[in-house]
Amino acid sequence: MLALPLAMTAQLGAGKWVTHSRFSMSSAANVIDAGDKVYYLVTNSLFSFDKNTKETKAYNAQNGLNGTLPIQIYYNYEKKYLVVAYDDSNIDIIKDDGAVINIPQLKDVVVIAGKTIKDVTFGNGKIYVAAPFGFVVIEDTQFHVIASRQLTRTVESVAEVGNNLLLSAAYNWFGYATSVETTPETLSGFKAVTVSTGRIIPINDHAFFLIQPKRLSRYNIAKNANGTLAFSETVIEAASPTNIQKTPTGFIANFLDGKYYYTFDANGETPVKTRVSALELFSIAPRGDGTKWSVNAKGLHSSANP
Repeated sequence: MLALPLAMTAQLGAGKWVTHSRFSMSSAANVIDAGDKVYYLVTNSLFSFDKNTKETKAYNAQNGLNGTLPIQIYYNYEKKYLVVAYDDSNIDIIKDDGAVINIPQLKDVVVIAGKTIKDVTFGNGKIYVAAPFGFVVIEDTQFHVIASRQLTRTVESVAEVGNNLLLSAAYNWFGYATSVETTPETLSGFKAVTVSTGRIIPINDHAFFLIQPKRLSRYNIAKNANGTLAFSETVIEAASPTNIQKTPTGFIANFLDGKYYYTFDANGETPVKTRVSALELFSIAPRGDGTKWSVNAKGLHSSANP
């Protein structure tokens, strides 16, 4: 059951706060500035703030959602839709016009390994969903599952980086396929390399962030003379960020527990560390005006980005 706050009010004067009376930031999952709306997920409760109407919406099973306990949200800035992942592996798509599309196949499948969603990434017309049993691929026009792979390891993340399909699995298994047009049927269809297990955040066609336990790294991909790929690591921080998102100038990595964030340029380089005074998550729309939105124990807040 959603833990709805006691009160929600939009204050449009100085400070630009949307206040909530019950927020436990220790369980804050994400805040996403999607342009016209800001989505935020705190204490398994999903909200959105409409910048044009100044209205705040609390989502639940009575007003459109197809699950009761969302655990994470992901946003596709190119196609303008939000992916809501639930504790039972159900998935909702909230489109920019407010329409909700349910994708129940992962929830309904019977597997021994478990179905808890590990990660969601976006490719060219595709959504990749990593799970303990393997992963599924969803096309994002009609939102149908077009591929399902049951593998021999828990999959932590699957992502397109350029024309390469990268897969990160349990016990430090990492591999790649040199085409995103076909999805390998088994782990042997991926070329294994010496890279640690983690969540893959694509940067550009030849680089990605890897969120590992107690480490954030940037990896560069180069092609060897024999056509294989070489991966080189640059360690950024000996801690795991809560999330990494695109911004108008590059990326932002939130370290909620540490009370700081990093910003990067468009190539995921030139890291700049900024400390904050409270448990807080930040987001800046990639195609926005640079306004920084954040959520903390008081609620949602906007401010000019320094």
